[in-house]
Amino acid sequence: MQPVKHTMTSGQPPDVYFESMQLSRTITAIATLVTFVACKPAPQAGPPNPVKWVVKGTSAQSATDRSVKLRPGAKATVQIAAAVDTGWYIYSLTQKTGGPTPMSVTLAPSPPFQLAGKITAPVPIVVYDKEFGIDTERYQGAPSFTIPVIADSSFNTSSAALSLKVRFQACNATFCLPARTVTLETPIRMAAR
Repeated sequence: MQPVKHTMTSGQPPDVYFESMQLSRTITAIATLVTFVACKPAPQAGPPNPVKWVVKGTSAQSATDRSVKLRPGAKATVQIAAAVDTGWYIYSLTQKTGGPTPMSVTLAPSPPFQLAGKITAPVPIVVYDKEFGIDTERYQGAPSFTIPVIADSSFNTSSAALSLKVRFQACNATFCLPARTVTLETPIRMAAR
């Protein structure tokens, strides 16, 4: 924006000239302020989070008690679910190496908690990915997973918390987010032997 130049013309009283200059400066200041406010970038909300995880339930749960009841040395299952936003997907537990980060689940604390077998998962959608040059295995929508858990036979605490660490990579048709790990917790109550 170019500054406005005023020249005093003959016959114009000096006070009109100075009022005109002051009005011009005021208009310039207002225009600058409006431009600054209008062009101010929106605050950044952080990276998108297109996947929400929850613990759905367990095989050893009652309707009134949401904790997992587990005998030392005995198996129980924990179900988790993802809510994947429309247009997004995560890679499967069985995704081959040489491409995206496959989903994984680990338990903590370990010991006393350990995986007690293979995680049950939905059948993934297989899609050739030209960026990776391989077939990729994906989950979309609301996939659920059943995780077999066992507590060490020497575990004797009456209650504890089981942490499930889920590592995954989310992508859409345009880009992939870096792999991340979320921690889900569920209370554990040890049943009598």
